[in-house]
Amino acid sequence: MNTDVLTGFGGVILGFVLTEVIGFFRRKSETTTRFIESNYVYRQQAYSDLYIALIKFKKYFASFIVSDGDEFSERRDYEVFAPLTTYDDFRTKYQEVELWLPENIRVAVENVLQQSMVQCNIGLNIASNRIKLQQNPNEEVYDYSDDVKKTCEKIVTDIEVIYDLIIIATGMNQLSDYHSKRISK
Repeated sequence: MNTDVLTGFGGVILGFVLTEVIGFFRRKSETTTRFIESNYVYRQQAYSDLYIALIKFKKYFASFIVSDGDEFSERRDYEVFAPLTTYDDFRTKYQEVELWLPENIRVAVENVLQQSMVQCNIGLNIASNRIKLQQNPNEEVYDYSDDVKKTCEKIVTDIEVIYDLIIIATGMNQLSDYHSKRISK
């Protein structure tokens, strides 16, 4: 009878310990899952905010690229090229969401921001030329039209690469593939 009590008592203790161990791992797993899900929501919002900011940023630079056969798009003369405000707005939005972005997207955005600083310098030089011409209309000044066009084309291309990175990171490419397969059936 003593052995039966000890065996029963040992079984209860073993059952209790196993229940607690399993419960511990389940709680840890649930906590991890909640943490991942809540951070996923923040990351998705960061992607969305960055994508919207990129659209505005791209629109500004694309307006200085002249393409044949696209007469309905807004086109600006390079003489009004002054990207500093647009740059500041985009940089501010990027800094707000930077924490939630993976490294490959951060590197791509920082590359675009670095290129944009070059464009800001070109904008300042164009403004300086306008002032020089106002003071002395006969003065020779450098024509920045080709520089503006080339740098704007480069930044628009790089922004499109970031679009693709965001689409892949959010899984939207897989959603599009799935949708395409369902339609083709």
